[in-house]
Amino acid sequence: MARDYTKYNVEGLGENLNKRQLVYTVVKDWANKNNPSFDAIQKAFPDEVQGSKGFICKESEVKDPKRFNMREPIKIKNGALVVVSNQWGDNIKSFLATTTKLGYMFSIIENEVGYNKDADKKNSSLQNKKTEPELLALSDWGDQYFIQTKNYKGLHFNNGDLIQKAETMEEFLKIGEDAKPCLIHLQEIDEMFYNFYAISDPRGFAPDGYRIPSSSDWDSVFSCLNIKTAEEEGFGENESIEQNYLLNNNDRFDVEDTIKYYEKGNLKNNFNAIPSGFVNYDGHFGYEKHAMYWTSDDFGYNECAWVALNSNYIYIAPCGEDSWHNMNNATGMTVRLIKDTTL
Repeated sequence: MARDYTKYNVEGLGENLNKRQLVYTVVKDWANKNNPSFDAIQKAFPDEVQGSKGFICKESEVKDPKRFNMREPIKIKNGALVVVSNQWGDNIKSFLATTTKLGYMFSIIENEVGYNKDADKKNSSLQNKKTEPELLALSDWGDQYFIQTKNYKGLHFNNGDLIQKAETMEEFLKIGEDAKPCLIHLQEIDEMFYNFYAISDPRGFAPDGYRIPSSSDWDSVFSCLNIKTAEEEGFGENESIEQNYLLNNNDRFDVEDTIKYYEKGNLKNNFNAIPSGFVNYDGHFGYEKHAMYWTSDDFGYNECAWVALNSNYIYIAPCGEDSWHNMNNATGMTVRLIKDTTL
């Protein structure tokens, strides 16, 4: 069996963390913020999450030091010291589910034996070369928006349940046909695609304090970013979507120019759009052409709205209720979460 090299990002705390680092980082952060008693930290991180070896232990009571991070004890209430288990494998799923309920946001970087490093290098050419914060702050008529500068890669619903993960596009679309929530991780480009059933699931898709942007949210975001709409650029609706170019993956004629448009736009506004395309019944389309995101708008009758940046980094507004190119709920698209407050 291939060794698991999966790494994790936890928003605001760290990136490319292995399982041990991930667990320790989250527990330490929670302890620093809450100054808990021993009973309180055990309640937040119960032993059954780890399994038979235990999760949190008083430093003075450890019986098997090899199974705990003895080098980095964590100080809790009244100066007591506790240590964290370093025994993590499949039980990491239980840890993620538990800590999602505590408000932590995770994304996954799958890097097992056989990972396509050439594809990863290719994908990195689309990334903003500046180091960006996790959230981009924008202000629009008194409302302040904080939108992610990276596509969301959550694995759980808000209640901690795992979102079903498909291994193939065929499986992903079949699950969508059955009106069930699902995600698929396309490892060759390291992007996560969700169907609309996932983002609209009653268990809650986004962590507390975050939401899927509505059409009006996206209008405000792109207005703040000073990204022109198709209408402002003089494009007709169908022309701006470039349907033939988008659906023909063999059409690579303008791809290098498209990548340059994205890099130039991202350096201007720090939005860090990635043209990762979408997944539908004919496969994965629009990679290195369009950046396409779900909105929260559900028109019913298996139709919902999306927004996009086309190959010229032009904002394609949310599609209208009567538009022929609305996506059905089984389609896979990327997600950016928004966190907003009122000034």
